[in-house]
Amino acid sequence: MPSDPFLAFNNASNPALVDPSDSEVVEINLLKTAEDQLFEAIERTYTKDKLSKQQNFNAVCLVKFDRSTDDINKKIFRVKARIPELHTMIPTPLGSNDMASIVMHPTFVGPEKLLANPEEDIIPGTKLTVTFGNVDNFTEPKVVAIGEVGPT
Repeated sequence: MPSDPFLAFNNASNPALVDPSDSEVVEINLLKTAEDQLFEAIERTYTKDKLSKQQNFNAVCLVKFDRSTDDINKKIFRVKARIPELHTMIPTPLGSNDMASIVMHPTFVGPEKLLANPEEDIIPGTKLTVTFGNVDNFTEPKVVAIGEVGPT
């Protein structure tokens, strides 16, 4: 232990300083009243479930399944996808052959009309925008949009 106890805190960050890259930092809006801004700050701070108001999530495709052969499901595609913020407790797959980790992720369903070309494949690493039919318990997973196709 150093002779001066304050030397131990020389490299510690100052909680009074705000990191400008922090996503929680919100700029002051001069068009809103101080009361409105204070209410929003309190709501952000004390909201128990920060995901309760979020509808869409960014995900990464892990694997795309082959199309169904029955007439009912011909117009949909299915993918296993990972939402990094939600799936932190699920092991990250080590590769496209790590099926033990991939099967732990939810299967998202999307209409084929999202694909520019119905014959094109969504490869692992494709960025997706996904949602859930019931966000409260994360059931009925759906693909909303296909982003950048290809590995991240």
